Amino acid sequence: MVRIKRRYFLINVNSKGRQGIPKKDEIVEELDNQLGRLFGDLGRGLGKRSLSCIKDFPGNKQIIVRINHSCSQQLAESIRHVNMILNCECTLDPIHCSGTIRKIEEKIIKIASMKKPATR
Repeated sequence: MVRIKRRYFLINVNSKGRQGIPKKDEIVEELDNQLGRLFGDLGRGLGKRSLSCIKDFPGNKQIIVRINHSCSQQLAESIRHVNMILNCECTLDPIHCSGTIRKIEEKIIKIASMKKPATR
């Protein structure tokens, strides 16, 4: 039996002009479209087969996306090229990539603790 290796991306969503952030399904659909634009039919097949949103954090404007390990470099490039989601100006910034969700969640906690002001 072959073990399927996956990569998890923590993505920061920066939206302008619309209240809140786009829904996670809209973001995944745009990433799939971007894979198709950058890598043609090969990229479209990679996205349809293995791209999915695991968790979203609307308060932090972050999402966790999962993809097969073999496609992680293509997804990293596609994330950087997104600048519009459903007629809304929106950019995506990859914050961290890991092989486990646990490491991603630790990164979220670390980022949140850095943003929190120190109390005296």
